[in-house]
Amino acid sequence: MKKLFAMVLVTALLLTGAAFAEGAKLSVLGSGTVLVESDLAIISLNLRCLLDDWEVRKELILDELSARKPDLVGFQEACASEDGDNVHELLTGLQERTGLPYTAVRASTHRSWDTYQEGLALLTPHPITSWQADALPVGAFPRKLLRARVATPAGEVLFATTHLDHANPATRAAQATEVRRLLQEDAATVPARPIVLTGDFNEGPGGEVV
Repeated sequence: MKKLFAMVLVTALLLTGAAFAEGAKLSVLGSGTVLVESDLAIISLNLRCLLDDWEVRKELILDELSARKPDLVGFQEACASEDGDNVHELLTGLQERTGLPYTAVRASTHRSWDTYQEGLALLTPHPITSWQADALPVGAFPRKLLRARVATPAGEVLFATTHLDHANPATRAAQATEVRRLLQEDAATVPARPIVLTGDFNEGPGGEVV
């Protein structure tokens, strides 16, 4: 498999300090942002529910996902309504285009725009051995951390995604602190396993949360 830089749009945090695979290279690019060069393609994306010409955006997203055949995908604003389900539509399209057995786990957080049941989702073509969702301190909306143990070709990875508060820096910081605590607590059970956190942190790379 061609080596790719992990394309985590906000950050990839190796909280245990472990590398993904023997010989993997780590590059630290300021303010804690870490890019991991390995045999895993990792993508994070806020889907913005089914708004803004979803049918057009869906095809563009599927073009990019199928071209990269990602090992791990973290989605925020994973939404479902009577009009559709963006995670299900992307999952089905990705399976059809790549022929790979993608599966998803998801966690609902709140109702948005009085229309959608919004939440988080993790997609992978690799076996998910366990997963859970944990509530974070409540801000403008309820928020969660969704995490799963995934048996990837590079070994078991604890893969997680979250969507932090957009309105209040103090709330956002409290949520980030809880995310870190939960992931470190999980890491203590298998210290050598790497952790990858994706998400929409609603903050730039120089912010306190990052």
